[in-house]
Amino acid sequence: ANLPIYDPQLTSLRFQCLDYMRGMTIKDDGTWNPTIFNFDTSLTPYGGDLELINHLSIELALPRPHPMTENAMVTHAARLISGSNGAIMEILPEFEYFRDIVFHFKHAVSGATSTPDVEDGYIWLPTDATLHWSVKSISDENKTLQYHVTAFRGHLQEFVDPAAAVQKDKTQQNAFASFLSMFSKSKVARSKLSCADPTNIVNSCGEKFIKGKAKPVSVKNEDDILHLTNEELPTFGGVLTPADSERFLQFFTVPYLRIPLILDFFANGDPGRLVALKTKSLQLIVDAALFEPGLWKPSDYFEQVTEIPVVDEEKLQNLLSTPLGTLFNEIAKSPDVMTSCVIKILERAVDMDVGRYTEAASSGPLILYATRLAVRVEGFLKFALKKCTAPGQPRPRGLEFMENWKVEKSMKDLRKTLDERVIPMLEYWIDPIRCKNVDASNLVHAHLIYLFKNYTYEEFDYRSISVLLTSQVYLSINHRFSNKAYDDLADSSDPSKPPPSIQIAQSEIFDIIQGKRYHILQYMKNNPEDADAAMEAVVRIATGTGPRALTDRQKQMKQRRWKSIGHPTCYGRFVPDTEDEKLRDGSYRKPKAGENFEKWMLRVTTKEVGIEVNVQISEFTLQNHKMMLLDPTIMKHKDFQHTRETVLADATDVACAEVVHTTNRYHWRLVGQRYDVMSWAPDKRNYHDIKGALNRDYTRKFPTSLRPGETWIAEVLLEKLPLILPEVTLFMSANDMSNMPYAHLMGWIQNPSKGDSNFTHTLKEVMVSHNPPVITVFNVKEYGRRHLRTLEYTSNMSLCLHEVSGEPYPDRVGGVLAMSGGIPMTTVTPEPSLIITRALNSEMGTQTHIPSRFLAGLIPACLVEKYIFWQSEDDNIIGYEISNKIENVSEIGVDSESSTRLKITLAKHKGSDNSGFCNTIADGLVQRIAMVDSEEESENVDKNRPTLTLLNIATAPAGSLLKQIGMLLSRLDNLSQVLVWSESEVVDAQQPCSIDIIELPRVNLSFRAKRVEKIDGSVEHRLYSNDNDGLYISTSTNARDLVEKLLGSIDHFIVLQNEDNDLFVLIPGCALPRRLHVDGSHLSVQVLLDRRNQEWINNMGEIRCYLYPVHSSKSFLITPSLASSMYLMVMYFITGAYQEVYKMVESCVSEDLTSEELQIFNQLEFLGNDNHPDAHACRLKLSAVTVGLGESAMKCPWSVYEEMLEYVKKYDYVSSACRLTTEEELLLLKMSTPSFGYRLPTELVNRNSYVSAVNNISSLPTDKTLSIKIGIEKPPVIENFDCGADTSILDNPKNCMISSKLFGAAYSRPEEDQVAFGGLRALEFINAALDHGVEVTSSSYGFPLMYDLLV
Repeated sequence: ANLPIYDPQLTSLRFQCLDYMRGMTIKDDGTWNPTIFNFDTSLTPYGGDLELINHLSIELALPRPHPMTENAMVTHAARLISGSNGAIMEILPEFEYFRDIVFHFKHAVSGATSTPDVEDGYIWLPTDATLHWSVKSISDENKTLQYHVTAFRGHLQEFVDPAAAVQKDKTQQNAFASFLSMFSKSKVARSKLSCADPTNIVNSCGEKFIKGKAKPVSVKNEDDILHLTNEELPTFGGVLTPADSERFLQFFTVPYLRIPLILDFFANGDPGRLVALKTKSLQLIVDAALFEPGLWKPSDYFEQVTEIPVVDEEKLQNLLSTPLGTLFNEIAKSPDVMTSCVIKILERAVDMDVGRYTEAASSGPLILYATRLAVRVEGFLKFALKKCTAPGQPRPRGLEFMENWKVEKSMKDLRKTLDERVIPMLEYWIDPIRCKNVDASNLVHAHLIYLFKNYTYEEFDYRSISVLLTSQVYLSINHRFSNKAYDDLADSSDPSKPPPSIQIAQSEIFDIIQGKRYHILQYMKNNPEDADAAMEAVVRIATGTGPRALTDRQKQMKQRRWKSIGHPTCYGRFVPDTEDEKLRDGSYRKPKAGENFEKWMLRVTTKEVGIEVNVQISEFTLQNHKMMLLDPTIMKHKDFQHTRETVLADATDVACAEVVHTTNRYHWRLVGQRYDVMSWAPDKRNYHDIKGALNRDYTRKFPTSLRPGETWIAEVLLEKLPLILPEVTLFMSANDMSNMPYAHLMGWIQNPSKGDSNFTHTLKEVMVSHNPPVITVFNVKEYGRRHLRTLEYTSNMSLCLHEVSGEPYPDRVGGVLAMSGGIPMTTVTPEPSLIITRALNSEMGTQTHIPSRFLAGLIPACLVEKYIFWQSEDDNIIGYEISNKIENVSEIGVDSESSTRLKITLAKHKGSDNSGFCNTIADGLVQRIAMVDSEEESENVDKNRPTLTLLNIATAPAGSLLKQIGMLLSRLDNLSQVLVWSESEVVDAQQPCSIDIIELPRVNLSFRAKRVEKIDGSVEHRLYSNDNDGLYISTSTNARDLVEKLLGSIDHFIVLQNEDNDLFVLIPGCALPRRLHVDGSHLSVQVLLDRRNQEWINNMGEIRCYLYPVHSSKSFLITPSLASSMYLMVMYFITGAYQEVYKMVESCVSEDLTSEELQIFNQLEFLGNDNHPDAHACRLKLSAVTVGLGESAMKCPWSVYEEMLEYVKKYDYVSSACRLTTEEELLLLKMSTPSFGYRLPTELVNRNSYVSAVNNISSLPTDKTLSIKIGIEKPPVIENFDCGADTSILDNPKNCMISSKLFGAAYSRPEEDQVAFGGLRALEFINAALDHGVEVTSSSYGFPLMYDLLV
């Protein structure tokens, strides 16, 4: 009664079934017949089940229990019905089917969740629904048997207690999900509550109840509604005013009259009410009010009204029940009133049309809902008229007095509005010229199908069949139907939004397509010209080449004749007359002489077809490729995301056609996009066993085959190799690397053993740079049967061309301490790969997408992040600039066209590699080309801007100008964010060239080289800053030495100067500074700069560097802004220059901090563990100067009490420059308050007395003295317990009392060289201990070992 039924035939059948079942269950004398299979009531057989089994046992001569007690009969019946005793199933197999059908039906209505949680993408098969029956005792105490039924991977099929479910819903569910619970995919029991019940509406949609701030209330009449507060009244996301909501709710208190009242409420009056119907909450409520059939009135019900009002609630409900549902009752009583309201709603909604569907606008969702409402009402009108005009048939009960002429007129008026106003509007929305949004097109096509839901064969015409065919083919290609029930009604999120997906339950769409298929085929057979035009319309819609209706140009083209393939098994597969004659007449399916079944099947299923429309299964085939949706796993693949976000930005799903399918590769072509996608299966070959996988030129073993001049390689790598690549043998090429800036080595590392995998080793590439020493490790990885490198580790993050993911850590290589990143020992296992190709035009040819991870470490990361790379057929790589989306490109002054392009020309070395493992060596010439526009198909070069060639700092020879500039710039940012360009015309990677432009994108800096003639006639080349006029990089060693004295240990800076020789210090501010904590034995002042913290960078704004002028006295720096002062202060604090910190504190105070200043100030929190005496003084100084700013501004993240206590204790060691004044100490002592319940320590009490006396001494006469009282704490009496380590348990554990029982076998101390000297052996020992697990009673890895290590 509470389930909306949109099909009038199902509504009628429901009441017919109720009539039938009542007739079967009630005897002539008014008593009830026993019923069987009451699984929803009890899983233990009773009543009718026992009688049935008793009768069958007698009839089939089956043994019955003796004596026939009730418990014995229950056990007997449970075994027979469940099949544990197969006597009945063997004789009457249909009994099992009938039992399962009843169980499935009742479980669908009253059951708990039927399926368990499964992995994403898992599809249940019909066989999974097979019921498996057994019997079990109810409990250990109650031995009565009950059914135990499982399905879907052994999931128990349980029923819910309706009373408990209702109570749970009333007390716990207080959100909009209550409405959707009966449709939901939730694991909890489906609710039986009506969406048209005022109590449920208020408790589910009232704002107060949604927030969980109130207990549920009961709403039964108008008085209850009038007592509701505004917070309790549901406004459905603010779309209804409280007054309208109150009026709307009152209609639900009179269910017999609610349909005309609700329709009139929305059809007339304030347009805002009608707009409210765009929300899914109100749509569900209105649908429930119209289409919930309500209580059923039996034919033998003759209760009369004897009193007014009717006080008995149950009697009142029975009196207001209907024999055929409330909607049919309204049609029988006043169809014209109801239909006029529906038409008015539809017309007013259509008047709001804006020319397209957008979810954000109210018109689109409103129009589609009004359309669905009109079609559903039309269906009920048509069904009622059909039943009341059938010749020789009595009218259905409940429609005896229906006025046919009113219903017929209402139905025609409704259909006229749909045909003349709605259908043309929806087709206009999805015209391919206007609509590029596939999701919106899916939604509209589904509603176009729905508009013809009530059509019969007699009403079919060209428009109806062409719309049905084009829309169902479009949906089959572009919409991903769900395999879950109630997919389009299961979204219980924001109730103020329209329903999700296509807004129609897919079961309704399937039902329409299935129900109309036979009549469509029949019409096409009888009307071949209309069929031909409909097929051409399908082609236009499926390929996106035009609308359903013919354009003037298309009308001039000769129309092809379409015909179903002439074979009995191919009826409904339509092909045009341009196809092969043997295909059209079906003769291709005839077996050839000597052809077996396998060859015949292969031939007929791979027969080339140009175009085919399969009406039977709504499938469109183009060039022998069936069009389908791209697999969801491809859509979510990381390498597909850029294509999805750019080319397919408006599409949730993508249509494609399969090109070829081989054992290891699927190849799809994206429809209308010029893109192909190839999915490769993992390569299961073991490369370690294949000759050629390791470059055959790499034959020299490292380090035994080094030449005398190549010892630098061993100096850098040999000591580190066992730690980063243990048990790996590296090989080098035969080329002499004595004078090379870098060396390239390769070797195999063994993979961890994993079950059946035969992939035993991973190929490693190691790049060793000479000066400064850097080690970089790559993995060689198969990708689409090509072998590319991925960066895994670098020993110096600052000098690597890519910033390896993960937290950097300090490491020393070749005597140089630097921040390392990554894990060098990683291995590779075979995995699927996705190759994306495109052919935008014939000049560009086919291009293959190169994922950015395969370019990491080869070119600077800032270029990898800015460009998307495609490799052409000549192996050269083109990088297309990733455009930033501009919301309003029509705005004057917005330049969204010009861009740059990166061209990487590969110059291959002599010799070719035919191994298939990509071992050919090549040099890359990287050039940035300015383009006139940003279209990737365009080749319009901007000749007004020069072509720039990138210079590689990482491979520059030691001592070269390029290397020196690179090392200087690495102070400002990592080399991965430094670009050095030359404007020289370069054609070869080894060609010398000039340095013209330097860019540091992350710090927003750039420099340009200029040739300057000095007064004395000498020429000097300078790097001028483009961001600071007149300043250039100073090369003077004196200037450098001067700034180093001012900055101390701060080294991430460069010195600028102007023509007047004024000096400036440039420090990048977009690096998050931290102190490197080595261990607890001493304080580290090593600075750790996190240059990748995006949150820190975003707070910096556009200016990301601080420029500090050097005072003319050359004795200090001038801080031009608060942020620059605070940053320098924090840097001084990190490097231990406390006296400089103390000087700057007073200039680093403000009541209102920007996000940039606040994040700098917050770094002081991480310096709270600095226990240097001067550090305490600096923190206290900052607390003193910020005390008057209030709680919200610059709240110091430390305890003044604790800092003051430490300051007093260490006062003798505080430098004179950092000591607080008397006034400051008094202020801070007042701020020093101990924790609740504790008194002020004696040190602070004494210090307060002393400082107060000093402060007051100036007011004393010269001949007077001032004495103060000093408190002394009596030290506690402590025995000398710490007289040395007790090693008796280690020396003789067996004889130490309980230790022999506790630790078992004697403890054996590990060898000293195994643990004491650290290194790899110590790590191996600790790893073994951790893998084994440290247990108290273990003799090897137990408490004695832990104690020994501590001692």
